[in-house]
Amino acid sequence: MSHAPTAVPARRHPGCCHVPVQDIAGIGITNQRETTVVWDRRTGEPLYDAVVWLDSRTRETVASLKDVFETPDHLRDQCGLPLSTYFSGVKLRWLLDNVPAVAAAVRSGDAMFGTVDSWLVWKLTGGATHATDFTNASRTMLMDIRSREWSADCAAALGIESMMGAAADTASAHIPGFDRSARRLISRAFAVRPPRACRAIC
Repeated sequence: MSHAPTAVPARRHPGCCHVPVQDIAGIGITNQRETTVVWDRRTGEPLYDAVVWLDSRTRETVASLKDVFETPDHLRDQCGLPLSTYFSGVKLRWLLDNVPAVAAAVRSGDAMFGTVDSWLVWKLTGGATHATDFTNASRTMLMDIRSREWSADCAAALGIESMMGAAADTASAHIPGFDRSARRLISRAFAVRPPRACRAIC
């Protein structure tokens, strides 16, 4: 199961446009935390549909990883999660194996990966910020739950180390503003501070 990532930023509550800007103190994002999006950092366009949390096309990916791992709990001590079709890291492995555009963008260094919150922040900041928070990161199978940093070991175990990029900054993030698509919604740019956010992978 999947859906077009470009449809997500377009879904706006009709009442939002009638709220005076001075009455807006901030915004929040709630999302399906395991749903996975890969997009092109140059164009900002998705390379494939968002693969949603209940998509089971990753069954064969999980089966092949089970042959490598001693147990489905092989990474649980680090990431807190069992091997499952459910989580983003496995979905990313599936995308790399099955979507040529994703594999090519990873090879060229143009791929960006994130859960839906990362995709929304990227779009709303005009590509200035690639961020997520710990609650979303914890559902990827890629975050060390003790250090709250991206785990190179988990990424290597899933065969997606090429997507990890530089070491993640787990300090609080400040997202400076929104591009024109968001300004049309609320008339001017404003700041967003995700709770103790960490920079998304890549």
